[in-house]
Amino acid sequence: MSGAGSGDPGLVDVLTLERIEADLFRSSVVYDDAFGLYGGQVAAQALRAAAETVDAGRHPHSLHGYFLSRGDPSRRVLLMVNRDRDGRSYSNRRVIAVQNGVVIFNMAASFHVTEDGPDYQAHAMPHVAAPEDASELPGRTRMLGIEIRVPQQQVPGQEWPSRVWMRTREHLADDIMHTCALTYISDMFTGLASAPGIDQVGPVTSIDHAVWFHRKARLDDWVLMDLLAESTAGGRGMYTGRIFTPAKSAPAPRSIFTYRANVSGGRARRQPAEIHDHARRRTGRVMRTLSQMSIAITEEHRALAQTVSDFLAKNGARAAARALLDAESEELPSFWRELGPLGWLGLAVPEEHGGSGFGLPELVVVAEEMGRAVAPGPFVPTVTASAVIAAAASRQAQARLLPGLADGSAVGAVALGGDVRVSGGTASGSAGVVLAGHLADVLVVPAGDDIAIVDCRGGGVSVQVPANLDPARRSARVTLDGAPAEIVSGGRQLLTDLARTMLAAEAAGVARACTEMASEYAKVREQFGRPIGMFQAVKHHCANMLVAAELATAAVWDAARASTGGGDQLTYTAAIAATLALAAADQNANLNIQVHGGIGFTWEHDAHLYLRRATAIEAIIDTEIAAIAVIDSLRKGVRRERAIDLPPEAEPIREVVREFIGRIRDLDDDARRKAMIEAGYVVPNWPRHDRAGSALGGSRAEPGDDLVPAVQRAGRRI
Repeated sequence: MSGAGSGDPGLVDVLTLERIEADLFRSSVVYDDAFGLYGGQVAAQALRAAAETVDAGRHPHSLHGYFLSRGDPSRRVLLMVNRDRDGRSYSNRRVIAVQNGVVIFNMAASFHVTEDGPDYQAHAMPHVAAPEDASELPGRTRMLGIEIRVPQQQVPGQEWPSRVWMRTREHLADDIMHTCALTYISDMFTGLASAPGIDQVGPVTSIDHAVWFHRKARLDDWVLMDLLAESTAGGRGMYTGRIFTPAKSAPAPRSIFTYRANVSGGRARRQPAEIHDHARRRTGRVMRTLSQMSIAITEEHRALAQTVSDFLAKNGARAAARALLDAESEELPSFWRELGPLGWLGLAVPEEHGGSGFGLPELVVVAEEMGRAVAPGPFVPTVTASAVIAAAASRQAQARLLPGLADGSAVGAVALGGDVRVSGGTASGSAGVVLAGHLADVLVVPAGDDIAIVDCRGGGVSVQVPANLDPARRSARVTLDGAPAEIVSGGRQLLTDLARTMLAAEAAGVARACTEMASEYAKVREQFGRPIGMFQAVKHHCANMLVAAELATAAVWDAARASTGGGDQLTYTAAIAATLALAAADQNANLNIQVHGGIGFTWEHDAHLYLRRATAIEAIIDTEIAAIAVIDSLRKGVRRERAIDLPPEAEPIREVVREFIGRIRDLDDDARRKAMIEAGYVVPNWPRHDRAGSALGGSRAEPGDDLVPAVQRAGRRI
């Protein structure tokens, strides 16, 4: 790479883009920066991408950009250019910068053919020390390949410089590169440095950026940046910046560049308690969004889902999954050791063995969030193994194995196929493909209609890890040779049911994440002058994704609910969940890529991570066999036992409704309908003053009140 510094990318590297399609570009370099992606970098890259699509001889005239989301310098940026206008003497372009399917910056830019005309400027370059006489900026800035000198400032002792000399350390090939380099340096400092009271303000963040290019200039010679605060109010500030080039051939220094920026951060520095309160209130808003289209429907489950979502985001679960794509081997993720103390690995483990004593209704909530974040690690196989052991193994095996699985010191895995035979307390044969088999300490495998619970630490277990489609959570081929095992007679169906339910929950999370990614992208990606979400074909894709995700979510929730009773009801609902959820994950992962278009096919975008996870899950759970299991259950006469969980407050209303139904039971249809209308049961959600003589009383029925009459009528066959 070019540029100064040991191994750091240079400015030329930053401004060099890879052209993927005619109007689609990708940045070339990545690096680490704890403060996130530098705004001037993405603005300069966006301008560079736009310039690549206009005719030669058209120079940038202005740009107007908005910083929408924090960027990640360790990830490449995808830049989509929209060609709004190509006139006789000017062109207009719009650019959208995307990372991880999220728009982080958008910009409109104009280009023009240089014409003859008056040459005037109102503002003169301030009188400051020459760069040779100015001091170097102490420390290291976020800019790459730029030399900086600091002359005297407007306000003595100000925290940040508002007047600086700058030049590039590298050769820039043409005028466009110099213009992009000027854009690059324009976001480094803030003009608010000279504003009164600015020392009481926390770090500022750019919101928008407007730039006008007056004259061509070169950045390989010194230029002076002069920043002036315009206003601070309401937690926002605005400043104006001008960049001057010293007099060379011209009679006086010339203004080459003017820009205005709005920033956020004008609030006084907050105390830790205030910051915590702000975070709590923000979490509340996110939780309300999360409650839509999620397995979690109760307040407790929604809180659990939000906690898991925040935890995975904080620990960079999706980034950790991406890091494993090129890794030679898979280790436990860095956050694994925290899952035990959080209690998530032991949700379905009895309290006497170190768990929480809950069940699948709680486990599927966590598994869905794991799928939504395409999290690495063997969470799903571990909790599936512990759920099987807790439900079917002997007390001795539970006491020996469950504490380790609950606290995370042991990893579990399950197999659903293979050809394992048991004899004399040992298991031999191929266990087939085992999810996380290479990490497992405890393995649960089918053996005929039974299951064998194998402690892999006891020997007799060999593992091979071939190349995996989903390197973020790999599967292995496991072979047993006289491995000590505990046999659970007739346990295979339970293993199959629980594995189908848990993997379906993860698949539902994948389906939901893909739906969100596609719909959000369709709102901001524009083509032919409008968001692509307005086109019917894209609408249909997004609508179909939502329907599939909702069906998957409902099916998994029902299977988890049926797990409390087990038996045929669990077998039936688990097979339905696997049939719907896995198909939804696969469909939505594919449609997500299609909605994203060219970006979706790139290595840098995360869409393929979800396709990998969906395909890998389908390889473990055969959806065709699951669908056949649904038909077999129906042929056996299994029907879903349905019930509505009403709150305790509904019980007093039940007595009133039962008495009313007893009075109208023997009436003819017309008389019964009239009585129900007069009592208000036809439209129980209407305000009471619109209905005379309501038996329920009050001003308006609660949601549960509406259901009571329907439930009671169904029970009485009315």
